Amino acid sequence: MNSNDNLNNISNSMSIKEWIMYIRLLLSGDKTYNSLFYKNVDINVDTISNNTTNNIYYNENICRNINTNIISNNDIIESIHKDIIILIAHVLRLESPAHVFLNLDMKIPPFILSELERMVDRRLKNEPLAYIIGYKEFWSLDFIVNDNVLIPRSDSEILVESIAKICNERKNYENINIYDKEIDKINKEIDKENKDKDEDYSEFHQKPQLSVIDKINKEIDKENKDKDEDYSEFHQKPQLSVINKEINKEIDKENKDKDEDYSEFHQKPQLSVINKEINKENKDKDEDYSEFHQKPQLSVIDLGTGSGALIISVIKEAMKLGFLVNGYAIDNNIKALRIANLNAKYHDLENIITFIQSSWWNNIDQDIKFDYIIANPPYISLNEFTNLHSSIKEYEPRNALTDEFDGLSHYYNIIKEIPNRLKKNKHSGAIIECGINQIYDIAEIFIKLFTNNSDKLIKLLREEKKIYMYNNFSLEIKSDIEQRERALLIKRI
Repeated sequence: MNSNDNLNNISNSMSIKEWIMYIRLLLSGDKTYNSLFYKNVDINVDTISNNTTNNIYYNENICRNINTNIISNNDIIESIHKDIIILIAHVLRLESPAHVFLNLDMKIPPFILSELERMVDRRLKNEPLAYIIGYKEFWSLDFIVNDNVLIPRSDSEILVESIAKICNERKNYENINIYDKEIDKINKEIDKENKDKDEDYSEFHQKPQLSVIDKINKEIDKENKDKDEDYSEFHQKPQLSVINKEINKEIDKENKDKDEDYSEFHQKPQLSVINKEINKENKDKDEDYSEFHQKPQLSVIDLGTGSGALIISVIKEAMKLGFLVNGYAIDNNIKALRIANLNAKYHDLENIITFIQSSWWNNIDQDIKFDYIIANPPYISLNEFTNLHSSIKEYEPRNALTDEFDGLSHYYNIIKEIPNRLKKNKHSGAIIECGINQIYDIAEIFIKLFTNNSDKLIKLLREEKKIYMYNNFSLEIKSDIEQRERALLIKRI
């Protein structure tokens, strides 16, 4: 399309509908462009529903399965047409692509038309939409992208989902343990108070009263004997004064010895113990007591972070569950790390994530242990790479797509360190994305490195999708939204 020549014939402004028709005329030389896209121009805007919004978004299926060699031209053309609607919404700052059809009469200023035409030119050359508009949605979050990073795809959301599930299990497990531990501490403190008084507290509450009554009875008997009179008559007159006198005397004596009111004494030790324990915890942790229960610490590492979409999404989910998180984003490409850093700043996580240039584990301190390891290495073989569609092969970074070999070479370097790098606690684990039909080969790498009977275990994994190993690890197959086996979860048990 010769944008500049055609733009000279455009009036000062065009409506959205006029511009779509204009694009149709420019492309009319190719009959394949007469697609459903152009029929949308004549739709009745009153019939637009929520379903329409879903139908006009970028058709990601052609890029989702990047191991598929055959993609039809119709799929490409349909995707481009839908992307043009997204470009219109992007340039005009509309809320969503659906609003393009709700605003067909909106006038587009000439300077915006010029920008829009340049973007359409780029898309017609098969440049990915995400690179044109500069961002991609992943896990309902927006991420800055350019040609230095692989475009985040919905396949990879299974990694975030798996870690979020483990975090939730861990939260429930730790909340129960913390509650039980605190109750035990309080009970031990109460027992200690009782032991210091050298008597059971409940018993102590009763005995002094019995002792006072015994003394009163003895005093009454003494009065009766001295007066040499009938006990029943005497009992009616002096009893009240004697009882009152003696009760008050004994109670005063007890209170003075204990330096507290007796009835009050029964309540205070328990409250004192609880308050003392809570205050001690608050002082030691330098945080609110309730916060201490909700925010244990997690450490997460993302190997081959690219745009940072995975680690940022995982940290966001962990923080929603009340965890404090330390993140480590690793990539061998410094330009990719800069994009990941921009995304961390955009999502207010720049003080939580540490960015390290490294080839997998090479520059990572051996002493740092992690609760969760995330990895999405290049897994396309060299043969498969040559057959990729040009929208992927010619625009996305090659070193993020292929290992230039069989697609499996990076997995060995990642997997061999997992047992040494994971914290030795329940619920720690690693989630690794795999190419289609690779997952059992990758599981076999772990099994052969750390166990015997690999053939038997692989067969069992194929049948059950989850196995428990004698070395305190489990392996589990995770499927993506289209039920394709795309991730291997390695977890301590």
